[in-house]
Amino acid sequence: MSTTDIVLIVVIALMLAYTIFDEFIQPLCQGCTLLRVLLRCNNRLDTPIFGILIGILIYQNIIHNGIVLTTTLLSQVFNELITV
Repeated sequence: MSTTDIVLIVVIALMLAYTIFDEFIQPLCQGCTLLRVLLRCNNRLDTPIFGILIGILIYQNIIHNGIVLTTTLLSQVFNELITV
């Protein structure tokens, strides 16, 4: 297992841990919301650029016969990025 695979596994695990914390634990700690303010998203261009970069990494890994685990982990990060 290469360093890239280890870093990708750590990033995926941290994203999963934050998702669980944000969805289940944080509402229990803060109580009910009395006032909610909708925020505007100023820059939506970052997500497609990051997605394109991950797509390039997946393409390069497939073309150069990279490790299948790396391709799978990059695909998982790409899927997490799309669902956000």
